[in-house]
Amino acid sequence: MATPFKYTGSLSKVIKRLSLPALLKLRNVSVGIRNLALHEVDYRFNKSFHYLMKNPGKKVRDKFIEALNVYIEAEDHHLNLVKSVIASLHNASLLIDDIEDNAYFRRGEICSHRVFGVGMTLNSANFIYFNCMDRIARENCPEANKVFLEEMLELHRGQGLDILSTEDCINPGLDGYVYIVAAKTGGLFRLAMRLLSALAGKKDEYSGFSVLLGVYFQIFDDYLNLKKEGDDITEGKFGFPLVCAMQQKMLNRRDSERLQCLLALKTMEPGLKKEALKILLDCGAVAHTRNVLVRLYNDLCSQLEGLAANPQLKQLLQLLQTRIN
Repeated sequence: MATPFKYTGSLSKVIKRLSLPALLKLRNVSVGIRNLALHEVDYRFNKSFHYLMKNPGKKVRDKFIEALNVYIEAEDHHLNLVKSVIASLHNASLLIDDIEDNAYFRRGEICSHRVFGVGMTLNSANFIYFNCMDRIARENCPEANKVFLEEMLELHRGQGLDILSTEDCINPGLDGYVYIVAAKTGGLFRLAMRLLSALAGKKDEYSGFSVLLGVYFQIFDDYLNLKKEGDDITEGKFGFPLVCAMQQKMLNRRDSERLQCLLALKTMEPGLKKEALKILLDCGAVAHTRNVLVRLYNDLCSQLEGLAANPQLKQLLQLLQTRIN
C-alpha cells in the first residue's frame, strides 16, 4: 500500500522545499532543464514550430512586404524585424489552424499536432505570439505596441467567425466572407504595413491597399485549393467559390443541399471531394471566382498607378495572376 503524503512543520516550509530552484536541482528531472540555457529550453518546447519551419513555404509575404516598403522606406533593421515577426505569426497561426480544422497535412507533411501532440503544439504557437510581441516591445515604440495588439485582436475575431461558420456549417455570405478574410489574411498584410509605418515614425497610408491585397490573396488561395487538393472541402470551409455558388443562387436546390451535406461530412474521400468540385464547376462558381480575381487584380494595378512606380510589387502581382491562368 502506498504511504499517504505527510508533512510536518509549517506550510511555508513545505512550499519552500518545493520551490522552483529546489525542483530544478532534483536528479530525477529527466529532461535536464537544470543544465539548459533559456534559449535551449525555448527550442525544446517549440519543436512543433521548428518542425513546420523545416518547410517554410515560398515566403511570398516577405516579398510583398519588401515591395510595399518602397513606399514607407523603413530602415533595414525594422524591415527585417517586421518580415520575421509576420512570418512567425503566420506560421504559428497555421499550427493553431490545423488543430482547429482537425487537419492531417500541411505543406506535404503530417501536421505538427499529430507529431508532437495538441498540448505542446498549442503552447508553442502561443509562445511564438508572445515572443513576437516582446520583440516589437523592445523597439520602444508605443505606436507599434498599440498596432500589434489591435491587429492581433482583429486576427482572432476573424478566426473566431471562421470557426463558427465551419463548425455550424453556416454560409457567412459574401459580406461575412470578406470581413473574415480582411481580418485574417488581410490582417497580416495590414499589420506589416502599420508596423513599418509606426517604426519609421510615419503616418499609415497604405493599410487600405494591404487589406485589398489580403482579400485577393485569400480568394486566390481558395481558388487554387479547390482546383488542387480540395482540403477546404475536407475541413468544411466556406471558401469563396462555395459562398458565391450559394449566395448568388448558381445552384439548384438539389445540388445546394448535396454540397451542404458534403461540407458537413468533412470527408477525406477523394470521390466525394471530386463530386463537390464537379458541382461547383458545373454551376459556374469556379469560373466566377477566376473572373473576380481578374477584377481584383485590375483594381490593385489601378491603385498602384496612383502611387510611385513599384516594379517589384507589380511583378509579384503578375506572377500570382499567371498562376490562375
